[in-house]
Amino acid sequence: MRYNWAGTPYQVKSFPNAALKFDPVQLLNVKSIPATIEYEFEYSENTIANVAFDLFTRSTIDGAVEYEVMVWPAALGGALPLSTSGKPIKTTNIGDVDFTLYQGMNGNMTVLSYVPDKMITNFSTDLKKFFDELPKSYAIARTQYLTHVQGGAEILVGNGTLTVSKYQAAVHTTKHNSSKTTT
Repeated sequence: MRYNWAGTPYQVKSFPNAALKFDPVQLLNVKSIPATIEYEFEYSENTIANVAFDLFTRSTIDGAVEYEVMVWPAALGGALPLSTSGKPIKTTNIGDVDFTLYQGMNGNMTVLSYVPDKMITNFSTDLKKFFDELPKSYAIARTQYLTHVQGGAEILVGNGTLTVSKYQAAVHTTKHNSSKTTT
């Protein structure tokens, strides 16, 4: 994917992504969310962007989205997550990678973003672990429905090329051992 964006560095211009198609499932029935992304990112000096997995939940199957959990394998050019306080909530290590967790709001939606301490171009993880690592005061109710799992890049400004050589995501559930995968 090639991009070339100008304008304000504080607004996402595009989010090219791959989205997993699955029926909404309550978090209490999610066993694992295995995900992999391998990519190369060639970018200009002025690029501000991230590479991210994006997961959305809501309290009813067809209600409005209430929570977004973002897991960033990369933050480029000083890209920052939404943050209500401007301060991190906590630092945690998942899969030998140190992540800093931030909380912010996007309209009425609570956004919880895990940002790594360094760029990870070959990233495989169980995204469910990031739900499990949320502090109690920010925990998402297990009755919430997971509705979307996406992987892509948020581009704010700059130009370059993102080449994804491998992408996989699945939602494994305890109900009927169902699984959906996209490659």
